Amino acid sequence: MNRSDPEHLAAAAQPHDAFFKSLFENFFADLIQIAAPDVATGLDLARSKSVDTVLAAGLGQPHSAEVDLLFSVPLRDPPPPPDGEDPAEQLI
Repeated sequence: MNRSDPEHLAAAAQPHDAFFKSLFENFFADLIQIAAPDVATGLDLARSKSVDTVLAAGLGQPHSAEVDLLFSVPLRDPPPPPDGEDPAEQLI
């Protein structure tokens, strides 16, 4: 068995993956407030929500990769959208 094989590395990471994903989902707002307080003041963290990764994968650019965890976070005071466009959401 080659320990640098991608399948071996992915299998070894699995037990921790669910744990850390759960931490991010449960403490996302706290993490942003601690790690980036200036950014947090402009975000409506109370309305943040995780986005299904299947949906995120559908955002597809030709060279994009699937994300493991993605959050939709509304801005507190979003700038006005360009004429004829819907207001943008911020994804972190």
